Amino acid sequence: MVLLTSSAVSGIIFAGVVCLFTFLLFLSGYILQQQTVRSLQESLRRLPEHRPVPTLPAAFANSEEETDVDISDVLEETLAGRFDGDQRPIHDAVVVTSQKKSADNTPEGEGSKFSIKNAEPKTTQNQALENEEQARESLAYILSVPDPLDICSVLLFAKQQRQQSRLQMKPTIMVLYPTTWESSAASIHISALTLMRDLQEELSLIYHPVSINSGRSRASLTSQLLGELQRLRWDYDRAMYLRSPGLAVDVASIDRALATSSIKKSWSLLASSAGHDPEMLLYAKAKGLMMARGDMRRLTASISGSHSISQQMDDEENEDAAYVLFDNDQLEHHGNRDDGIDSTWTIVERFLKERKDICGGRGLLPGDADKVDLRRKAR
Repeated sequence: MVLLTSSAVSGIIFAGVVCLFTFLLFLSGYILQQQTVRSLQESLRRLPEHRPVPTLPAAFANSEEETDVDISDVLEETLAGRFDGDQRPIHDAVVVTSQKKSADNTPEGEGSKFSIKNAEPKTTQNQALENEEQARESLAYILSVPDPLDICSVLLFAKQQRQQSRLQMKPTIMVLYPTTWESSAASIHISALTLMRDLQEELSLIYHPVSINSGRSRASLTSQLLGELQRLRWDYDRAMYLRSPGLAVDVASIDRALATSSIKKSWSLLASSAGHDPEMLLYAKAKGLMMARGDMRRLTASISGSHSISQQMDDEENEDAAYVLFDNDQLEHHGNRDDGIDSTWTIVERFLKERKDICGGRGLLPGDADKVDLRRKAR
């Protein structure tokens, strides 16, 4: 039998206490570490992006409301929910998908270089595009509408992209518009906001109001909308800006330019040579805004009034364009026909017809006889 002295007993007790506290310290550190890891994971998760709805006067905010109030009386009320593009923070974007997955059933026009094609089965190239695109967290198209008429072109592009895109994850489509529309008494602004509200959910759109400080001309509004595009750090891996009005004649090519084009070969940092109203820009998270160069510049074609439309469309540099840009003043003087698409149709006539399908009867189109009725009659 071993006799323990008081000093030995004290040493054993001291060692036990040290071991116990060491174990408790380790356990508390481990628990704290796990809590920290979980909190970091939660903070890194993407939050759903706030999707503002275009602001309408109070009496028009509820589509079920029955009123017989004159528009001039309604517009005197304070507009609720007005947005300020400079003060509202930009949250992390989410990729939204469209429920519409059928191809465009518009009949194909024979003899036109810009033919209307039904969606084709997935090819090896399309599959490769999807595989490369999967590595990107978020893609987006950003379009601006300095003029209410331009919203028709933007909504037409959104409809085409949602129906014809082969990207596995549908890009966000964001629309920049002036906040001055929300306080305007002009019927065309009310009509534009109403149309935007009506089609937001159907086309999975995100609206971003931009505060306008000075100037109401198209050039001034365009400059301030593009300034918003350049000023903010958009939380997308890639975002493509396309000028309006325009028509997408090859959605697959536009998607490839957005998702998989080579930054080094196809794009360069934005410079003054891009002009005050560029046709196309690419935003990359690591690079900022860039303009097209080389063959990428052939992705768009701009129809001006200097030559005939047929001559411009036959030019070698324009025949492969995937996105054709127009001028509103020129379109206003171009005759529109309602006898269907045939081999003699030009790309302009196709655009006018499809734009009318989107905005007809809304009071937005030039010479539109079927004006929208801004008063709701009581039943």
